[in-house]
Amino acid sequence: MQYPELRYVPESEDPSITLETSELVAKVIDNTGLLAPPPPPGTSSYMWAGALTRFTHHLGYHGIRTLYSKNERRNLVVPFVSWLNLQVAELEGIERDAVDERACHGVGRGWPMRMEATERGAVLRLDPLPNMRIRYSIEFQPAELDAIDFAVRFEFGRAAESGRRRFRASWPCYVNAYDDVRFHYSKG
Repeated sequence: MQYPELRYVPESEDPSITLETSELVAKVIDNTGLLAPPPPPGTSSYMWAGALTRFTHHLGYHGIRTLYSKNERRNLVVPFVSWLNLQVAELEGIERDAVDERACHGVGRGWPMRMEATERGAVLRLDPLPNMRIRYSIEFQPAELDAIDFAVRFEFGRAAESGRRRFRASWPCYVNAYDDVRFHYSKG
């Protein structure tokens, strides 16, 4: 599916919200895309050229598009994609909505995300999905010297037909790193 809200904008009009700690910079984006410079000669797309730009964000993704240490300024997120991009949401017994927000060959799919600045960070919201009637949000904020916290929230607008129902969701993290990058997450 394509929506007029999912559109490319020039890098000079970057719609990202920048979050900073004393050591990190993170850029949060909705599923708007930024225009890339022309691909290398002899190729039609950066997606297949093997030579990606450092910070450009491809149409259709949302979440953290850039994360780097101020000392290194090397983006840990694969160019053209984003971390914590909601790709699967399934509620057992109910036909799944096409909530995959990725871009595929330049086509932004899924429902438009709304991005808002908060007092300390940024929040992305997905309006209720037509079939599952799930509302979704992910909020980001700086934490400590070298961390970005995030919180995911689902609100279910449709009751299970009977008994308990399993719910499953996934948020890939596309890492652009050649060395040891450690992630901390609390379990439970």
